[in-house]
Amino acid sequence: MLPVINFYLEGGQVVDYTTFDLVESRPEWQSHIHPGGEIPSDTTINYEEGTSLSITGEVSGNADWSNLFYGDSTTQTGSIYDSTYYNYTIYRDWWAEADSGLVIDTTYGSRDTTFFNRPPQKINVQDTTKPENTYNPGDGSIMYSEFIVDGIEESSWDDNSGVVQVVRDTSQNRGTDPNECNYYNFDVQVSDSAYDPSNNWDTINFTKSIYLDPNYWSYFPSDTTVPFYNAFVVDSTGGPGEGWNDVLGDLGPAEVQVQNSNQNPDSLNPKHYEFYYENLHSVWDTICNDTISGIQSVNTYKPKSTIWTYVPDSVIVTTEQGRDTTETGGIAIAKDTLLPWYNFNVSYEDSLAWVDGLDSMFYRTFTTQDIVGQEPDSTAVQPIYQVYSVGIKTRLSADDIMLYPNPVNDRLFILTAMSEQQTVGITVYNSSGTEVFRQSKAFSGQQTVHEIWVGSLPPGLYFISIERDGTSTFQKFIKQ
Repeated sequence: MLPVINFYLEGGQVVDYTTFDLVESRPEWQSHIHPGGEIPSDTTINYEEGTSLSITGEVSGNADWSNLFYGDSTTQTGSIYDSTYYNYTIYRDWWAEADSGLVIDTTYGSRDTTFFNRPPQKINVQDTTKPENTYNPGDGSIMYSEFIVDGIEESSWDDNSGVVQVVRDTSQNRGTDPNECNYYNFDVQVSDSAYDPSNNWDTINFTKSIYLDPNYWSYFPSDTTVPFYNAFVVDSTGGPGEGWNDVLGDLGPAEVQVQNSNQNPDSLNPKHYEFYYENLHSVWDTICNDTISGIQSVNTYKPKSTIWTYVPDSVIVTTEQGRDTTETGGIAIAKDTLLPWYNFNVSYEDSLAWVDGLDSMFYRTFTTQDIVGQEPDSTAVQPIYQVYSVGIKTRLSADDIMLYPNPVNDRLFILTAMSEQQTVGITVYNSSGTEVFRQSKAFSGQQTVHEIWVGSLPPGLYFISIERDGTSTFQKFIKQ
């Protein structure tokens, strides 16, 4: 048995005491014996605050020589998923022991000897904290082809219980007709409500805007360069662009508009034929009328189209005659096959080919440019043989034939003087008598120069036959 002392105090002084033996064991009485001093008042606390004495209160006014103790009993039940796990009552019993080991009840002046019936401190625990949102997906946009209602990003939550249930509610203003834009462009209102086991809750709301997939080019022509006569012809610049939408499919060919052209309207200006412009390609779907546009750059050019329609034949003139065009056959004539109305300005330049004593050979090269400054692909060259004589026949009779140069590398000139126009046969033989070249040439009834190409012949001695009126005249030359 354990001795028990009950002190009666007045003004902090012991005025009387009694002792008795307590038969019950400590577990049976310790929750009923009231320690000296005032026990904390009944209180209500939040679950997340905990049940430490700093929160629930401590005994005040107890004797200095007593040691305080307390024991708790609770109505907490269930698991972490149950409300009763977070909302319950704690009954806290206090007692004191003296240094001697006696269980003491000090009443501070109360002469009430029924100290066994004093109630414990009642602590009501409640969970009133609502869940906290830690991640909100927020307002945003989702492409139609990627939209799934159940695929909208989830929100995240936290709670003092560690247990949160999220309930999602959605609504949308989507149309019902696939041929209307509001079938693909609409809003989804999302409401996420989070609940903890104590049925504390909070809600967030956000909106996801669904939009039709953007159109794009399945084909778009590259920047290009075309001849001026194909300018502004879409098929000549690669054709129109082709549009596509991943939901609607083929959008068909684009509409093409010309813009930013710097073509000069004057047909005599080179910029009328060589200029720059842009093709604006635009395509749109017929549901939402979403348009895409693209710029194709186009440059134009004028092809070379100049030909020589007349080049004066080779000619022999005297130093007395000079090399004026009235003596040499005139000026070469050019024509533009694309612009036949264009008048060319033809110029020429004479270059000395060789000199033999007082005689000389010139090459007259004719040049011209078309309207954009391009020269013809072919050259126009007239050989002119000028002899130092008042009368050519004093140098070259009607039966004479002159070859120059001799020896020769590539071009061999045949100078003749005839009394009338006739066709002459020219044949070249090698030193073995084998024919290596044959040509017929119409010679005019005057002094003329005829050129033949021997550059491909092997070096060696050759013979040339000039046949006219059934008579052949032979001369020899050396090919270097």
